[in-house]
Amino acid sequence: MTDSTEVARHTERAITTHMLGQYMEAERLYRKALNGLGDETNPTYQDLLTLNVRLLFGMGEYDNALKLGQQLVKLREKHFGFHHPQTASALRLVAEIKAAQGNMSAALLDIRRGLDIWMDTLGWHAPEPDPNDFELHQMGGPRNLLPEFEWIFAELDKSAAMARLTPAQQDARRFTLALEIANAYSWLGLHKTASSLFKAAAGLVERVPPQMIWQSYWAAGQAAQSFIATGEAATGKNFINSLLKVLKSKYENGTDVTPLLLATLASVEEAMGELQLARANLMNSLNLLSEIHGDTHIQIARIHVRLGEVLHKSGDVRTSENHFEKAISIIESWHGTSDIALVQPLYKKGLMHKSARQYPQAEKSFARALEVLLPRDQSDVDLGAKIFDELSAVYMKQFSFQQAQMAQMRGLDMLREHGRPTDLLLAHCEMNMALIYLSIAKYVDAEKNAASALAVFEKQTDRSKYRGDIALLHIVQAKIEIELGRLQPASQSLRQAEAMIESMRDPDIELQKELHLCHANLYISQGAPAKAITRLNEIVELDDSSKSPLLSELSLTAMIETANLELLIGKTARVEDSLLRIVTLAEEKSGPQSADLLRALTALASFYVKQKKLSAAEAAVERCTRIVDANQYLRKQPIYGVFLMTYSDLLIAKSAFDVATERLKRALAVFEGCFSSLHPKCAEIWINISALLLARGVEDQSDEAAHKAVTICSNAFDWNHHATMKAVAYEAFISIKRERYDVALTLAERLFPAINLVRTPADFRTAQALSEVLKNELVNNRSRNVMAIQEYLERNLKPLLCAYGEDALDVLTELMTFIYKRDSRQMAVTIGDTIVDYLAKPDCLMDNRKGKLQTLLMKCHDYAYTDESKALIDKINFHLSQ
Repeated sequence: MTDSTEVARHTERAITTHMLGQYMEAERLYRKALNGLGDETNPTYQDLLTLNVRLLFGMGEYDNALKLGQQLVKLREKHFGFHHPQTASALRLVAEIKAAQGNMSAALLDIRRGLDIWMDTLGWHAPEPDPNDFELHQMGGPRNLLPEFEWIFAELDKSAAMARLTPAQQDARRFTLALEIANAYSWLGLHKTASSLFKAAAGLVERVPPQMIWQSYWAAGQAAQSFIATGEAATGKNFINSLLKVLKSKYENGTDVTPLLLATLASVEEAMGELQLARANLMNSLNLLSEIHGDTHIQIARIHVRLGEVLHKSGDVRTSENHFEKAISIIESWHGTSDIALVQPLYKKGLMHKSARQYPQAEKSFARALEVLLPRDQSDVDLGAKIFDELSAVYMKQFSFQQAQMAQMRGLDMLREHGRPTDLLLAHCEMNMALIYLSIAKYVDAEKNAASALAVFEKQTDRSKYRGDIALLHIVQAKIEIELGRLQPASQSLRQAEAMIESMRDPDIELQKELHLCHANLYISQGAPAKAITRLNEIVELDDSSKSPLLSELSLTAMIETANLELLIGKTARVEDSLLRIVTLAEEKSGPQSADLLRALTALASFYVKQKKLSAAEAAVERCTRIVDANQYLRKQPIYGVFLMTYSDLLIAKSAFDVATERLKRALAVFEGCFSSLHPKCAEIWINISALLLARGVEDQSDEAAHKAVTICSNAFDWNHHATMKAVAYEAFISIKRERYDVALTLAERLFPAINLVRTPADFRTAQALSEVLKNELVNNRSRNVMAIQEYLERNLKPLLCAYGEDALDVLTELMTFIYKRDSRQMAVTIGDTIVDYLAKPDCLMDNRKGKLQTLLMKCHDYAYTDESKALIDKINFHLSQ
């Protein structure tokens, strides 16, 4: 035993140096004071031990801190009893250390035990937990039976112990109790009551001793979480600022907890969207901690992680990545390459790469986070499931759908192993599986999973929490219904999704964009391109309002689709300029070797090929080739397949059929690798291969290729789907070219009822095929089929001419001449009228328009024996005279 005066001197100096962040000196003085006291049952000894544990925790020495913390708990239990507030405080401190070590389940048990002690002092006793309910068992008791804020303070005021205290002691007692109980409620997710208790504590900040504020800084983190959760971030900011104000006014040289409070303040500012303020406070925190610990301390790593998150939100990807890397490097230097503390920075870094669309880097970060997390018996199961979710999403973005499924299932297996597959967790997994199945065109499986997940989210008592999930599932259902041609149910699903999003306080921008894109696709399927363009413009406006430095995939899709639709409705003059602007934007925002630029250039090249501007198309294709050569990763993406299809179209226009076929076979391999050999996109390629084989005179193989397309579409959809109709029409076309007219007639029957229902704009090969089928039907006098095909083609005359230029003109002129011969004059005149209107447009993109009008006039003169034909001839003559 040392003299009590010397012990007091060591204690005072230890606390002072601790506050100033002189941790090594403080630890030496705490040891001296503790050795001087000697008696472990002495309350002062235990108070000093508490501060020493807090010091070791601040120094990042978690193992030593936990060892002493557990010793403290035993001393409290021995000296004060198992159900004493002092024991509860020690349990909370130990829980903080366990949480920092990543052992959340053990930390939660300590928190719940501590809370039961605090409530016990107020006369409330926790019911026995249900051993069959995992969540209740983990928490140590049913959360929904915990009392509300009003009861807690009413019981406190009634207690006899309070009556015996002075007013100052009563304030201190209320402050301590409010923080301890609020902290525990916050841990358990009961944020409403927690925030009320934190507000009560906030009112006492200036009425308690300053050292009490210094010792209570730990509560700020949970207070911030609760205030953010209840939408009261501004109140949280005021609370933390009040703590900082006291520390600043009472301790001129600052304290060691000031930088930690600044970091907490930054989290509230981040939630309020004040990213610049958050960044400034984090940098201030970083500098203060560096003065205390140096640049490579474990506490510094946490601030680097927070800075990485804030900078990620600000769009500064490069600096964000630097901070995550620094955090990882510091943790590895302290604890090695497999410490649990690495999980958070690796996970956050993965999220940053994912949102920056750097998917291979995101995959590496998530995979390494799981490598660190999974070998542990006491791993954070929910976090592990989240990381598997994110990894699955990243695999989907890289079109590795089998790996995406495996990641999703591994996450589910992990939950099952730990007894965690609640209905909600299973529903979340089913939702992700629905997205995977939708991507690979397994519509029946996608629909089943989406319906099952939606039923679970819909039946939740706190359904408002899951509005985003419910809205997304309605959108997924609408996408499936559009793909399957069920347009009325799709419209209903989208109305439900829109209503859900409108009811959200702060709906996710990406969710809104998904809704608009799905609406646009519905309108395209309904034959309403102008409405679709309005929805697509909404996506671009949302992207512009977000001020993100990145070009979003949905926004790029919207811009390209808008240009394509404007071409179909005849706004041809601005299409080329629009596509050139998209190319420039993609290069500026996504980079000269990006998938976005490849997409934009492919769309431009496709436009040029269709308009027979072959030199311009070649230049665009050459740029695409250079991008792919520089970025080999693109060869595994569907956009590379789309590019090869466009390249093939250019080669066909130049009559290089052999090379074009080779490009298409490579495109087929890309899509089969990304999706499967039964994906609808593969059917489209088989139709193109069939056309090329026919052009090369290989008719048997051409027929086989066309039949493969029919097989794929009839398996993926039903006979009413536009893709199936297109494939059947093309197989009938090949049969006609092979003079198998009876087979073509049989196939034509399969066009019904789809040909009466489909409103999706026709592409060139469908129009070409149906023109030949129509001729065959006319020859065989099948009036019902003739009328249906005529109506379908008439609906698509203008879009075909606008989109496919001379190719469409040749096919339609030939059809018009044939129909005149068959005495179906009205349709012939309709075709002729549409061609004349198109060629006469001032913004028509076709060369030698007057020459083409002259050719049309010569064809019409042969049949100038009706009033309709004479009117058409007059119309042509009028435009020729202009």
